[in-house]
Amino acid sequence: MKLNRRTLLFSLGCLSPLAGAKKSQAKGPEVILVDATAKVEDARVNLDGHVRNVTDKPIRRLTVVYELLDSDRKVLTRQKGSIDDESLDPGDEAPFSAQMHYHARGVFYRLEFEDGSEKELRAEKTGPFPLE
Repeated sequence: MKLNRRTLLFSLGCLSPLAGAKKSQAKGPEVILVDATAKVEDARVNLDGHVRNVTDKPIRRLTVVYELLDSDRKVLTRQKGSIDDESLDPGDEAPFSAQMHYHARGVFYRLEFEDGSEKELRAEKTGPFPLE
């Protein structure tokens, strides 16, 4: 038994540096939020912005996920909408816009992105941002 335990401990000791190396090689973003604004007008939040595909392959049926957040940054409401183009080619940008019902406790908004199979895409600097 002692030999098996030693072998196991040795194996675990050798594998742990490899596990850490895998985490440090995180992939970059798949989409970049170029710009976004959200203005409260007439009990609605009007959201507008642009997104860019930074991968080397097209993204089919890109969906924007809009979240309205309270002062504690907890989600009050969540809504999805797609861009106009069926496919966003590598390096291309696309505009997006949406209207959401405004909640009195709404202070911030955040964006997320999904492809047509509802797989969340990696993105950077997507909020939370203050409502205007």
